[in-house]
Amino acid sequence: MYSSILKIIAALVLIISTSAQAMEFEKPLTASIPVTSQPSYRTQSVASVHPTQALKKTVMLMRVKLTRHQKQLLNKNQAEATLASSPPARNSNLPRQYDRGMNGTPVLDQGLHGTCTTFADTGAIDALLGKGDYVSQLCNLQLGSYFEEKGYVPSGWDGTMGPLPLNQMLSFGIISKPNQRIKTCGGLRDYPLMNPYSIGYSMSLEDFKKSSENLNEMIYWEPLLTYQERFNWAPENTAEAEALLTEIKNVLSLQEEYVDTRLTVGVLIPVEYCSAGACARYHTENDTWALTNTIQRDEDAEMGGHEMIITGYNDDAVVLDNEGNKHQGLLILRNSWGREAGDQGNFYMTYDYFKLFVMEVQKIVIEK
Repeated sequence: MYSSILKIIAALVLIISTSAQAMEFEKPLTASIPVTSQPSYRTQSVASVHPTQALKKTVMLMRVKLTRHQKQLLNKNQAEATLASSPPARNSNLPRQYDRGMNGTPVLDQGLHGTCTTFADTGAIDALLGKGDYVSQLCNLQLGSYFEEKGYVPSGWDGTMGPLPLNQMLSFGIISKPNQRIKTCGGLRDYPLMNPYSIGYSMSLEDFKKSSENLNEMIYWEPLLTYQERFNWAPENTAEAEALLTEIKNVLSLQEEYVDTRLTVGVLIPVEYCSAGACARYHTENDTWALTNTIQRDEDAEMGGHEMIITGYNDDAVVLDNEGNKHQGLLILRNSWGREAGDQGNFYMTYDYFKLFVMEVQKIVIEK
């Protein structure tokens, strides 16, 4: 019994020691977004949808509680921000565009839960492993529930920071989806996509270990930007954001024979605007987050947090926002809202929006 308690304490210390704990998480925010095909769950029933009315689905965003100091700094950033009317600066050492893609990993769907961080981290690892939809989000969340019960670590069901699921997976391994369905995790064989109230129960470290696979001999991660570092940026100086964007382009475009990389990013989203904050069009309506004049001026917007995978960038891409302003330069993102959302599951983010609302970036690496 004493030995088991020591193991639990050691596990919690290991996860917390390198995880950002500066943000509090409560029940997620909801937003309604248009979709291109009938989703498995909707804001409205099929019978109530008018023939000319677009189908919509409900998506979940982390509820972000900024401190007073953090909010003041963000508002100063907004006051200093300007719309990107000029093309991105040319860098002769970097290609103008590059997309690493997802290596055959299908678009995932987090459903009616605030689990975007777990889905982004597992999706990035899926892309590195090249085994398709392989890593179980459900099992990692159930182990997260166990750590939440034993300490002060958020489970991930209502949101968390990017480092925590990564540290958990590299410390204690992952369970594959085939094993999830054969052996169950927390009493469930399948992730509860449509039921936010039925998440099963926690899975002990001992039970998790019986079905887990070790990742830390071939995968590691490092932060490019932490949540704490983000709020040390000086509002009057954009050099930090520009340097981060250049580093992201470097990581994405670097081709190495024995190493592959994916990036996950956490951003703030003004949930009350457009389609969960996405107010611009690249390939389809509302598939792009852009810094509109209205968003830039609103210092009291309700902000949700969202985690996604950055797969590429395009310095020459131009989008038009809902106010008629053009923005040049895009990050290419893999989202976890299902294939019927955005551009067949992918979304985009203008450089101006990214530089204002980015909160964290993680670099995840596999050694082949």
